[in-house]
Amino acid sequence: MFAFYPGISTAVLRKEERDSFKHAPSMLKRREASFHHPLTVHGLFNNRTDRLRRACVVNFLADGVISDAHDVLLTGTPAITKGQPISGRFFPLVYDPDWSQN
Repeated sequence: MFAFYPGISTAVLRKEERDSFKHAPSMLKRREASFHHPLTVHGLFNNRTDRLRRACVVNFLADGVISDAHDVLLTGTPAITKGQPISGRFFPLVYDPDWSQN
């Protein structure tokens, strides 16, 4: 079960937003996935099985997004200089509209 948790929202939402916040469980079956905006407040209920729960996070950026910092964006990847496009081995282009042109 996947759910939106009001308890997690305390650092993100203002008090009036928290007061009116209603979590909305989304029942996912084994091998199903949830896609949502990165700012969506979300979480999981406790794992009630003896099996490990696995997760994968994939962040998509529009082609041409420019780095706004000299910092490493993801642990284990090289820093991208501020003002440079975010691209390269760890930030591959996954779709180019030109690829579908015949």
